[in-house]
Amino acid sequence: MSASYLCDLAGKYRSLSIIGMCKNAGKTTVLNHIIHNMVTDERLTAMTSIGRDGEAVDLVTGTAKPGIYIYAGFLIATAAGLLDSCDITKEFLLNTGISTPLGEIIVLRALSDGYVQLAGPSVVSQLEQLTCTFSQMGANRIIIDGAVNRKTLCSFTEAAILCTGASCGTSMDAIIKETLHVYKMLALPEINDDALRQLVKVQKKVADKIILCGRQHITLPSNVNIGEGLRENLLNNTTHVYVDGALSDSLVQSLLFSGADLSGVNLVVSDSGKILVSAGNYEKLRLRDSGIQVLNSVNLLAVTVNPFSVYGNNFDKDSFRAQLAGQIEVPVFNVEDA
Repeated sequence: MSASYLCDLAGKYRSLSIIGMCKNAGKTTVLNHIIHNMVTDERLTAMTSIGRDGEAVDLVTGTAKPGIYIYAGFLIATAAGLLDSCDITKEFLLNTGISTPLGEIIVLRALSDGYVQLAGPSVVSQLEQLTCTFSQMGANRIIIDGAVNRKTLCSFTEAAILCTGASCGTSMDAIIKETLHVYKMLALPEINDDALRQLVKVQKKVADKIILCGRQHITLPSNVNIGEGLRENLLNNTTHVYVDGALSDSLVQSLLFSGADLSGVNLVVSDSGKILVSAGNYEKLRLRDSGIQVLNSVNLLAVTVNPFSVYGNNFDKDSFRAQLAGQIEVPVFNVEDA
């Protein structure tokens, strides 16, 4: 399957997130590939990043990185402290008032082609504000450069691409296993329960809550032991437990050890970015006839693979892609094979 097909897929959507599972997963290479192959259409492209990207040398590993190359007419949002690192001719458009450790986020238009460094918001509401600003400026394609530990910030884009690579672990088997787990979390089904959605909206105005959903919706304090809540409300025949906030390994382990009957009970969170559950604990839930669902799902278009590691443990590119492609339901690409 050609990498140009990846651009065809991504080109169908107005907003796109590119999520890297780790440093040096090949996210910037994928981003540049998509930018280069979409530059000839007539849409106005706007870009920002969750965290920092585009630097010539990785600040963690000290290894060389590909820069982000954009074209004249693009809109970008980046921190004021990085403006001198962008070798484009710039038109300043807006001070957003959004603060970061690298300075205020500034929106500008590229008047020439060139390399840029991006650093954008780290809060969902700020990123939503920025994408609205892009839209008001006429952008009809918005690309968010993201990260796997900040998936929440990508949950409101129309589509997403997950990037994995040899730098994400020490063995191909371990990396494939972890990538499959992340894929499964991103691909979780969106729950169809309007009553729960409305209750969550109301409860958010009061305080963080845990909601047991069965014969009726029962709200519990956010620090309650879920297993105890299930046992005390056994007659409620709970089918869903909404957790407002992160669903952590410690919370799931506590539930697994509580002795509560979990058969048919699904844990619900706002989006997959709130899921901090290991593959092992997720499988234990499944063995107890339980699971995890989300209020807002991610439209995952594809997974990309980078067989080269900055740590030296490179993989056979064909084997890496083929083994992963055989286990997931979305296309898997190596864009360097384009």
